[in-house]
Amino acid sequence: RSDNGQLIRDMKAMTAYIDTDRTKAVYGLHNRMQRGNSNHKKAINYNTMVEGFHVACKTDFACIALSSLTNDPICESDNMLLTTIGRARNSGAQFDGTKMLELGHAPIEAEVIHAHVKLKTEHGQRMTVWGINAEGLYAGQLPTTYEDGYLCFEIGDAMNPACYYLITKE
Repeated sequence: RSDNGQLIRDMKAMTAYIDTDRTKAVYGLHNRMQRGNSNHKKAINYNTMVEGFHVACKTDFACIALSSLTNDPICESDNMLLTTIGRARNSGAQFDGTKMLELGHAPIEAEVIHAHVKLKTEHGQRMTVWGINAEGLYAGQLPTTYEDGYLCFEIGDAMNPACYYLITKE
C-alpha cells in the first residue's frame, strides 16, 4: 500500500488497484479478487471495488482503468475514458510454453474484456457510453442503467468488442 493509500498491491492475490479522484483502476487476476460485496439489485458479484468504481469481470486477467478527461473528479466529470486490456500479442507470434519462438507482426491481437461496470456519477442518465474502435471513432452506443447514484453497463459484448469506451454527458 502506498503511503497515501492510492496504490494497493496484493502480491498473494496477484491484483492491484489505483484509487484517486480522477483515476480508478483494477488489474490482475480477477478470478482471485475479493475486495468487497455489493447489494446490487441484480445480484452481480462485484469482485473488484474501489470507491465509486465497481467491476464484475468475467475475463480472468485484465486491466480496467477509468480516467476523468476533465479536471473534475470522476463522480463529477462529464467526460471519461474507460480503457480495458487483457492478453495481447502480435499476429503470427509463436510460443513454446513461455519461450517466444517467433515475434510475429502487426496488427496486435488483443483479448476483449467482458465485464459489468458500475461507476458513481452525479450526471445520472445523461451519461452515454460509446465503444471506440481502433481508429478512434465511435463504434456503437452501449445500453446503460442508472441505479442508486451509479451508471451501470456491460462491456465487451459481441456487438461492441472495444478496448476503449468514451463516457460522456449528452
